[in-house]
Amino acid sequence: MVYFKDNEMNVFFNLPPDSELIVILISIEYFHSLFSIEGNFLFNFSSFKTGNPIIEPKKISSVIKLILSQLTLKQSPELLKLIYIKGKVFELLSYYFSSTSESENESCPYIANEETASKIKHAKQLIIKKMNNPPSLPQLAKEVGLNIKKLKTEFKEFYGVPVFTFLLNYKMELAKKLLLERQLNVNEIALYLGYSTSSHFIAAFKRKFEITPKQFAKS
Repeated sequence: MVYFKDNEMNVFFNLPPDSELIVILISIEYFHSLFSIEGNFLFNFSSFKTGNPIIEPKKISSVIKLILSQLTLKQSPELLKLIYIKGKVFELLSYYFSSTSESENESCPYIANEETASKIKHAKQLIIKKMNNPPSLPQLAKEVGLNIKKLKTEFKEFYGVPVFTFLLNYKMELAKKLLLERQLNVNEIALYLGYSTSSHFIAAFKRKFEITPKQFAKS
């Protein structure tokens, strides 16, 4: 990741022959909106406030390599291509920043009420910890000390989606990671994620990604 306050900059790359270069340009305003409203976690933007350049080289994972390769696939028609690329960029950002420690990710200085932010973070941790048998909304609200309406509203504001949509997305992303690791088969992954049958898991995965787990593992 590279950040410069100025609109123009010169960047030089020393690349081996037959390399492919993918550059994604995002304004700081749009970047902030993704993480403070639509993103799956909160992000610390204090480093951007100084206006100093940020250069953060990072070794990419096998999952990110796969997403980058998918970005180079030809898509048509043009409208579907734009939707596809936007989805892949969101997926790429999610994986790129998910490896950053949680203590850094969840101390955003733009959140006005830090006590509420802490409770919402706790709610997220609880549903992930108990993903095989998650608490109901009333139970979750009671555990974190918020009323149901406040929990639903604030959770969606912070993470961009309702509580159980977030949990489903988390399970599906974890499923992709487990499929790529190739340590568990589809039935074992379904059981690990709390599905009563593998067919329920396969159906949920296909609804989310329009591809079966087995097809994804082979891609």
